Order: sequence, then structure tokens, then C-alpha cells
Amino acid sequence: DEMESDEVFVEKLNIDGKDFSLQVGQTKQLKVKTEPEEYDEQVFWHSLDEDIATVDDKGLVKAVKEGTATIEAYTSDSQLKSSVKATVTPKTNPNYGTVNLGYGTYTGDLKNGQPHGHGTLVYSTRHKIVNSADYVAKRGDKFEADFRDGRVSGGIAYWYHDGDITAINP
Repeated sequence: DEMESDEVFVEKLNIDGKDFSLQVGQTKQLKVKTEPEEYDEQVFWHSLDEDIATVDDKGLVKAVKEGTATIEAYTSDSQLKSSVKATVTPKTNPNYGTVNLGYGTYTGDLKNGQPHGHGTLVYSTRHKIVNSADYVAKRGDKFEADFRDGRVSGGIAYWYHDGDITAINP
């Protein structure tokens, strides 16, 4: 005669939640929904691309580098499997970015949304670079400089125009 098993196996397994996105360095706790809710077997976690995102044995996902990784949960005995996609995006830095200044676009260090630190301006219209008639940028010219609170600050700045580079001491 056969032994009756009192072990409860998982009949349905789903990772609770949809595909998600994290920035590099961020974590997200995943959980599984099962039927029945109480069971005797183990649920394992696995990342199909550990270079992009890792997952520990409790379902905590950690974003490692840019890309997409599939995170799986599976049961030890009933062989059920569920997966979600983790998309890892670059870390956004509020102190660095791109700002449209009206006469051009600035990319570089920011403070309170203003150019502050080192950055490059690409002009979209004709515009005076500094308060001197000699330095007028045309559309497409680039200007690399150090800025303080939205204005060009000291140090040498570089104006890229017509294939030349002019060093300006503002």
C-alpha cells in the first residue's frame, strides 16, 4: 500500500507585479503569489543576466548595469516558473544634464537647473558669447566653459567655430 504524502505543492506561481525598471544601484523586492498560499516546497530566484541585475534567495533584485535581465522564480518540486523583465537604466544625476537656454542647449554640470560647473553650449541662434563684439557665435557653434549660477565664470573657455578653436578668457 502507498504512503500518503502530506506535502503541499504549489499549483499556481506568479511573480507579484509586472516588468519594471530600476536605475543602476537601485533595488526592488519581488514577491510571489501562489495557490495555495501555504506550501511545503521551496521557491528559488534566478537572474538570467547577472551582469545586468542580480536577485537574492528572497527575491531582492539589485540593478548592476544598463540593460534588460529576466528574473525568474521557480518551485523546487512542482517545476512551476514565472518571470518578469527588469530594465536597468543609467543613474540620473540631478547635478548633470541638458538645459535649453533659448539661444542654445547646454549640457554639463548643473545647480538648481542652471549651468554651474563645467559644460558645453551648442548655439541654436546667433548669440554674443561674452560682452564683446568680437565673439559672436553662429548656429551650431560650440562653447566649452566653466559656469557659476548660469553665467560664464573665470578660467579659459573654448569657442569651436568654422573648424577653429578660439580660447577666450571671459
